[in-house]
Amino acid sequence: MIKKFVVRQAISPGTSAALKVLAEQLREAMPANWAGVDEDWDAAIEIMNDEGIPLIWVPRGNIVGALMSASGTAERHAILIGARDDVVADCLAMLAEVTALELVPLAGLAADSGRALRDGHCAASQALSANVFDTWLRDMVRRGKLFKPPGDREPFYGAIKRQIIGVSGKTSLRELKAAGSLSPVLMALVSFKPGGPVPVQLNRHATAHAAGPEQYSDVNAVIALMLTTSVLRQAQASGW
Repeated sequence: MIKKFVVRQAISPGTSAALKVLAEQLREAMPANWAGVDEDWDAAIEIMNDEGIPLIWVPRGNIVGALMSASGTAERHAILIGARDDVVADCLAMLAEVTALELVPLAGLAADSGRALRDGHCAASQALSANVFDTWLRDMVRRGKLFKPPGDREPFYGAIKRQIIGVSGKTSLRELKAAGSLSPVLMALVSFKPGGPVPVQLNRHATAHAAGPEQYSDVNAVIALMLTTSVLRQAQASGW
């Protein structure tokens, strides 16, 4: 008869303490709103990069999980529209945590946008969220906190996009929240020239220069608020 032996290696107090530190670091690196979510990293990258839907800081975990499990963009948009009130509540909660003096006025306006969306004023909310987001971008350049000014004859928004490295399979956990909060910015700044085809996805330029039913939609209002909230809350966390 073959006897089975189980070898148990004792964990020294020093190793145990190191493991606790590592576990705490992992908890801090993961987005708090992903708690309880069975992460699908490929889906998360697609959602943030290709669809421009923020997943960092907002929305809450069950919505994040539903978005990751959804079959495509149309289903994700339906989820966001159906969960609008919860998304607004999550955004208002995160904006209330923004306390840096340079960010507080923008957070206050973003909260106004959230309340407008909660009351069903989607177009007004989208316009205000997009303007707050754009003001934040320009303030980051002005203060030299995150983006460097564009070079000679370089387009302003092109310079910003050039400096953003979206989240990918190579993104470390330490970089996840910052990179993930900026990934949807790339979609929001996709090139659009007035007079050309109006994009249906949230687009900062089209929101400002092509007001109409193609760009202004219920789901774009939700995404605009999420995007503005996400970058402001990450700016608070990162000291931008």
